[in-house]
Parts: sequence; C-alpha cells; structure tokens
Amino acid sequence: MIDSLTEREIKKIHIDRLLTRNDDNEEVLITDLDKIKALTLQHFQNCAGSKNDIKTIPKEWITEYEPMDQIDHHIYDSTLKPIDVEELHQVVYDFPKKKACSPTTLYYKDFQILFPAIKDQLLSLFNKILTTQQIPKDWLLANIYPIPKPKLW
Repeated sequence: MIDSLTEREIKKIHIDRLLTRNDDNEEVLITDLDKIKALTLQHFQNCAGSKNDIKTIPKEWITEYEPMDQIDHHIYDSTLKPIDVEELHQVVYDFPKKKACSPTTLYYKDFQILFPAIKDQLLSLFNKILTTQQIPKDWLLANIYPIPKPKLW
C-alpha cells in the first residue's frame, strides 16, 4: 500500500544462477533456487571472516575492561523514562536522508510522511518496549546491499 501511495518503483535483485566451485575446485553453475539461497546465505555469513568464539583479552588490556568505580550508577536512570511526543517528533524528523529501507520496505521519509497519523501508536509501542524491555525479533533483521565503489577507497 505504501509503495502504491508513494508511487515508488520497486527494484530487486534476483539471483537465478550462481557460479561456484565444487570440492574438486571445478566451476559449477547452480540453478536450483534453494541451493542458491543456501550458498548466498553461507557466503554472507562467512565473508567477513569473523567467528563467534570466546576471545581472550591480552593481559595489558584487562584493566581497561574492568568496571569503573568513579562512574555514577544513576547516570542511566533517565534512559528508561517514558518518551514524550515532542521527543519522538524530533527524532522522526531528524532521521538521516537517503538511507536504505528496512526489511519492511519503509524508508525514513515514509515515517515522516505517515508520522501525524501514526504518532500515538509509535509512542505507545516505544514506551511499551521501554517498560517490558523486550525488542521485537523482526527489528533484528536488516537488508544488506553490496554497493560497488567507483574507485579505491
């Protein structure tokens, strides 16, 4: 509905074939969509080379990671206080421009256009999240687009 209202063209990347190497290091063309999805997922999960394993902190850095006694423990008390409409309004209208959309396909500009109609629901949702301290699981999803750079950076 939002795409229709904003008359926005939907651009998507469709991968219907994938060239990869098999165990014998021979090039193989994959056309099975399920296998393509699995290989693409595997690629993006491993392309950065990071692994979730327990890391040991070098001895010279251990003191840097110890809790600091001189920090006032009440400094964060206001972070869980309810959000008011003025604060929400300012945040929505200060969203960065020209950013990629979320998996919902909503851009920041869409929120700004819809804000007057949905501000009460957003305010209620955000304050409920602060109260329950539970973030919706779908908010942990993101779209990642590889963007080729025109020159070395």
